[in-house]
Amino acid sequence: MKKILLAFVLAVLYAAGVHAQAIAPENFPAFIQGQPSANPAATTDLLPCIESGVTTKCTPQQLMQLLNQAEVNNALGYSPVNRAGDTMSGPLVTPASTALGAGLILPQGTAPVGGALVNGSIWITPQGLFVQAGGVTFGPIVTTVPTGTTGATVPTNNGGFVQSGTANFTGPVQIASTSQSFPTSGIIAGTSDSQTFAKQQKNTPVTLTDAATITWDMTQGNIYKLAISGNRIMGNPNPGIGQCGLLEITNVNGTSSITAWGTGGNTAYTAPGGTSTLTLTQTVNAVDVIGFCSVDGTTVRLSITNNYAH
Repeated sequence: MKKILLAFVLAVLYAAGVHAQAIAPENFPAFIQGQPSANPAATTDLLPCIESGVTTKCTPQQLMQLLNQAEVNNALGYSPVNRAGDTMSGPLVTPASTALGAGLILPQGTAPVGGALVNGSIWITPQGLFVQAGGVTFGPIVTTVPTGTTGATVPTNNGGFVQSGTANFTGPVQIASTSQSFPTSGIIAGTSDSQTFAKQQKNTPVTLTDAATITWDMTQGNIYKLAISGNRIMGNPNPGIGQCGLLEITNVNGTSSITAWGTGGNTAYTAPGGTSTLTLTQTVNAVDVIGFCSVDGTTVRLSITNNYAH
């Protein structure tokens, strides 16, 4: 009977959200110790307490002072969880969700900040569901993607993602901190995959600047054009392995030539016959097309087709 009474007292205290303090059982009220109350009539009240010889109804605070935590745990067979905050020593299993409601409800609020943001945190805001793990915030997990006139913004810390469905953006989707954008249609091509393209693939021509020594930065593309108005020297190349392309040269005054391919004794450029000499068409505004290819990323092999219509 005493254990049943202790369990009932604990239930009242748990509902009140208060803690027990260590008080020896001998200090319990007489009726809890199994002894007659000094005022039997008052025992009809819920859990009476005796104070200065007068029996009154116990307050939750008084009840907690009367109970020894070890006695409570022994009576219940487990340690109760404090509704004001506690740590589980085992798994927390919630009821399965039904049509009547979810087994676990996380009220919607604002994101924790500073020291309140710890690994394992789970929270919900109007933007969606978030999780903190490994010092990184993941989320929001949303069913639809917010859009705007300049496109949807995705957080940089691993970003939000869509649980299902199609993400429709009204602006470009930036990858990392670059300005790379996804195509508006079709499938994204992988750099290590064999690809079949249903549409033409184009290279934007890069214009080289006319100068006494011409700088040719081959990292800028594969199609180049150059208009020269005098004899020039072509600067040393910096090709990539397997890079091939075209260089279109316009002879503006009809008397210009590339007198040397490479500077400082550089012999990376080679033409048929083992030389690095290519003859340009000596006609005003004549157009010659030079093909180039580098298999090893060092040597650039050249070939020329002269005198295209202009």
